[in-house]
Amino acid sequence: MKHWILLAGLASAGCAHVALAAGPLQPAIFITEPGAPAGEDDYTAGTKAMNEQRWQDSIVSFDKVIAAKGSKADAALYWKAYALNKLGRRDDSAATCSVLRNEYRKSTWNKDCAALGIGTGRVRVVVNGRTSTSTSSSASSSSSSSGDDDNTFAIGPVPPVPPMPPVPAGEGSYTLRRDRRSTGDPDADLKILALNSLMNQDANRAIPVIRDLLRGNQPESVKRQALFVLGQNKSPECQNLLREIALGKQDPELQRQAMQTLAITQGKKANDTLADVYRQSSDPKTKRAAVSAMFISGDAQKLVELARGEKDLDMKRQIVSQLALMNDKAAQDYMLELLR
Repeated sequence: MKHWILLAGLASAGCAHVALAAGPLQPAIFITEPGAPAGEDDYTAGTKAMNEQRWQDSIVSFDKVIAAKGSKADAALYWKAYALNKLGRRDDSAATCSVLRNEYRKSTWNKDCAALGIGTGRVRVVVNGRTSTSTSSSASSSSSSSGDDDNTFAIGPVPPVPPMPPVPAGEGSYTLRRDRRSTGDPDADLKILALNSLMNQDANRAIPVIRDLLRGNQPESVKRQALFVLGQNKSPECQNLLREIALGKQDPELQRQAMQTLAITQGKKANDTLADVYRQSSDPKTKRAAVSAMFISGDAQKLVELARGEKDLDMKRQIVSQLALMNDKAAQDYMLELLR
């Protein structure tokens, strides 16, 4: 039975469209008062459906956002293309990307649509803003034998549901939606607003404040937002603080979120840190979070090294299940190694 499972994973690795194992970041959601913009609720419903891998339901919600032609219409077009791609409807996905290019030429989501690599028969991996492209062996063999060039292994932008961008400076008064406000601390919303404002205006002053917030007795919503703000800033100081939190032994949930953010913002550069967390931790949830983060960063070799040294069968199975989804020679060689 083990061999059949491994063979299935090995066979699918070259052409599978990967569903990211790690859950998305959950920053506080900001909107301008009064009320939510048109399509806001539909966009939220669409992203929720994507989190739950209900691709068709997400398409229905995003279609409503697109029809409303509001501020998130371009984002909705991209995520509709992403969902169509997950359903194997690559022609429809490519057509949706074309609509995005034609109707929203200046949208930054056009780059993300290009990163899907639809119909190229090539591997396109986007990590930390950098794209690498190489020919997939299974795609090449399929193309030469049948003329079909659609066997594409693509890792789209991480995470699968878009994080909320930092609050733009000077764009009016921002507040939390009433249904998202913290109930534990009446000042939590004000702290989050102040944190966003300070980071946008003076990141150097914001960093020690964020450090104190994360170490102090603050509501979880404030800490989550502080972590999100850190991940959005690419300065060495912010990234180093993020690494400290990932290695720390304070709040396990905060540590797991920090690992995911680290993988997204630093790519493979984060994997030595993530591997250290994996080896040092005895908590299965923390170890699984480290594995998921390394999957996000796309470092198959590091995962193979961990799998070879892992004595716990359940944890080893967790690593192998991630490697089975990676179109990487190191991952495929390890699958063959397990079959011998």
